[in-house]
Amino acid sequence: MKLKKLLPYFILITFFSALASFFTVIAPLLLGRIIDILFNLEFSDFFSESSKLFKIYLIIFLSYFLQNELLVHFSANICKELRNSIFKKINKLELYSLNSISYGAVLNNFSIDIENIFSAILQAIPKLTGGIIIVIATLYYMFNLNIVLTICLVLITPLVYLLSRFITKNSNQLFKERAHILDELNSFTEEIIKNSKLAQNFNYYEFLEKKFSTLNNKLYKTGRKAQFYSSLANPSTRLISNLSYCLIGILGLYLVSLNKITLGTVTTFLLYSNIFTRPFNEFTSVLTEIQLGKTSFFRIKNFINIQEEASKIKLLPLPMDTKFKGEIEFKNVSFSYNKTQKVLENISFHILPGEHFAIVGKTGSRKNHFS
Repeated sequence: MKLKKLLPYFILITFFSALASFFTVIAPLLLGRIIDILFNLEFSDFFSESSKLFKIYLIIFLSYFLQNELLVHFSANICKELRNSIFKKINKLELYSLNSISYGAVLNNFSIDIENIFSAILQAIPKLTGGIIIVIATLYYMFNLNIVLTICLVLITPLVYLLSRFITKNSNQLFKERAHILDELNSFTEEIIKNSKLAQNFNYYEFLEKKFSTLNNKLYKTGRKAQFYSSLANPSTRLISNLSYCLIGILGLYLVSLNKITLGTVTTFLLYSNIFTRPFNEFTSVLTEIQLGKTSFFRIKNFINIQEEASKIKLLPLPMDTKFKGEIEFKNVSFSYNKTQKVLENISFHILPGEHFAIVGKTGSRKNHFS
């Protein structure tokens, strides 16, 4: 894929994300200073500090707005390049290689997988780029405010990572299984629609409805498990964050009673503790979308990386005055997708113009239909 032209988009997205994250970290310092000014009844500096705080929040708003606008264009262009790559691969693959892949898998690559990647990019990039800056900056300012409170918060934070990693590791397999079932269901549905008249002539609808219902229920159960287990990450990490917030508050008030720090410092530190844990909470809140996007990306990557073989058949051009009778004749034709499983063996038939002929087999047996 030609993604060099998207590099300026990514640089600008990173810049605005960094700008918003930096001022998000700066804002609590001013807020804590304003609280100390009010607590000490020093109103002369109140309006100037409040004006600075307003300007900071305005910059944060504009940065997030521009970041989201650029991110939409960036994600859409990546998805466009992926679709073009899939389309080019389909045109280059040999027919037997393409037939070895289920129709539902190819259809999902164009539609569902691309949409999953689009959603994952929109959710993941701003949270990763901004989250790294927020974590580093808040750690710096928290150490400057109070070392004891910072160490207490840092010791609790690894629990968030370990818990989210455990949940992600155990739900990844469910997302892969869900994608496989979805491929099978799409292939089956496409075959039913394409051969609806044939199924009706052979009174096959009852069997097809039962199989569709089975696949649909299987997809529902697997999808529900995958989304449920991955969604446990966010409330679990928020619980740990809230517990750490309470612990920091209690410890901070104890230090205020000993005149070690001021009330404004405690307020600033509590705000920083929320800002520090926010990237972890936000990342786990979109963990389902990120896992879906990751699974979809590797499915598309595997399809694009299928080896192509140079064609050994030379097609001779037909004369311009060639007339076609519209007849089809097979003589001792054999066909198989691999050496161990034969589909057709020594088949011979002759179809005249206007006649209809069908090779009928079980659903999913890769039969061909001629008319």
